[in-house]
Amino acid sequence: MALFPLKEPLNTDSLIKTSFDLYRISVLKTLGLSIILVLLYNFILHGAYLFPPSHVHLHSQLAIFSIIIFFALTGTFFSLIDAIGKNQTYSFKNLLLFTLSRFISLTGCFFLMLFLPVLILGFCIAVYIGMGTANMPPILLFLWFSFSFFLILAALISKIFAPILVFTDNQNANEANDLSVKLVNGYYFKTYVLTLLAGLIILFFVKLGLIFTILFGAKSLSPLWAECTAQILLILAAPWSFALLLTLKYDLQVRQEKTIAVKAAQSAK
Repeated sequence: MALFPLKEPLNTDSLIKTSFDLYRISVLKTLGLSIILVLLYNFILHGAYLFPPSHVHLHSQLAIFSIIIFFALTGTFFSLIDAIGKNQTYSFKNLLLFTLSRFISLTGCFFLMLFLPVLILGFCIAVYIGMGTANMPPILLFLWFSFSFFLILAALISKIFAPILVFTDNQNANEANDLSVKLVNGYYFKTYVLTLLAGLIILFFVKLGLIFTILFGAKSLSPLWAECTAQILLILAAPWSFALLLTLKYDLQVRQEKTIAVKAAQSAK
């Protein structure tokens, strides 16, 4: 039975339940892709340790290439769970070819959606440096750092669905960004909260290795085992965040369709 497209808007409880249903039917089918994404993430951050000192400079070059692959495969991931949610047949070969065909649109999409957040990020960094040089108390630096995260996310929310739309709705960069703004219009707070939840879920499992080490101590649980356990849990849990965002996208689409239909009926009268 297909989950998408939705026939009616979902309340928050139903939306969460539907996202879990999508996660349940897709987690094993996306396991290989989840592993690849987590491995790429770890290589980007920690890959320098794999190189001998004389060749460590190669990591920065390969990391840039890995970032490009990471975001492209994220699009593949959304395409895959979208096909599963629609109960469509698919093959990984076709999904990868489709990803390549959408790469230019994805690049343009990121440029359009990140322009304002990058400006705000620069402002936040400048203020942080200024506070540091003024010897502000550490608590104020931490509060500004935390506020900056929420501020940047706030600037990003209106176009948060644009990369997803590039793959699931086969739109170009401009169309995807414009449609994302229309979808979020009137549902900004709901989108912000659920997007924040999806991001915090991933962040929690990313930091879970450190949390394990702090809770149990390095003597009872070695940092290596703590990190390995956290990475496995990340592979299993992170796909739910993708499922949540995709379900939210379809919920907002059906809500906007209902709004347009109501306005059309009122105009006809």
